[in-house]
Amino acid sequence: MKTWLIRACDKFVVAPLALAAARRPKSPPGIAAPGPVVAIKLVGMGDAVLMLPSLAAIRDAGRRLTILTTRRAAGVFTAPGVADEVVILGRHPASWLAALRALRQAAAVLDFEQHVFWSAALAQATPRRALRFGFRVASRRRNALYDVLVRPEAADSSIRHMKDIFATLARTAGFSPAPELMPLPFSPQAAAAAARWQ
Repeated sequence: MKTWLIRACDKFVVAPLALAAARRPKSPPGIAAPGPVVAIKLVGMGDAVLMLPSLAAIRDAGRRLTILTTRRAAGVFTAPGVADEVVILGRHPASWLAALRALRQAAAVLDFEQHVFWSAALAQATPRRALRFGFRVASRRRNALYDVLVRPEAADSSIRHMKDIFATLARTAGFSPAPELMPLPFSPQAAAAAARWQ
C-alpha cells in the first residue's frame, strides 16, 4: 500500500473513528493493575529491538504479555521468550479478532507508537478497568485517547535514545526495565548455527 494513502487513512478515517469511540481518561491515573498486558508496536523493526528491555520487565513482573504488531516487526517479537502471544495484524479478519480478544482481557495497554492513530484506535477496545499508556505528542486529539501520557523527552538520559524513551513508558506503568540493551533471544537451533560462525 502507498505510504501517502496509509497516512491519509490514519489522519482522516482512523483518527475520527478513534475519537468517537474514546472513553474519558481515568483520574487519577495509576500504575497498571495486575493482569495481562498488551503492548502495541506496529512499525519499526529497529524500535522493536529497543523495546526488548521494557518487554522483559513486563514478563519479569509475572504478567502475561501479548504484542500487537505487523509483519515488519514480528520477527523480533516472535523470538523465544519475548512474549506469551504475538498477534500479527494483517488482511485476515482472524488476526483482528485475536487482537480484540487480547485487548478485552488486558489490565493495561502500552502503546509504543508515537505518531499514528491506528495504535491509539486499537487501545480503545480495552475494558473500562484497563489503563492505556501512551506518549504525549503534538496532536491533542491523539493524546485524548490515553489514560496516562508519558513525555518522550522525560527519558532519564540526557541523550534521548529510543530505548530510554520506551523504558520511561514501561516505568510509568509500574515495570522496571534493565538499563542496558538485551540480546535478541535465539531458538536453540539458531544459537547453535550462530556458534558455528564464531
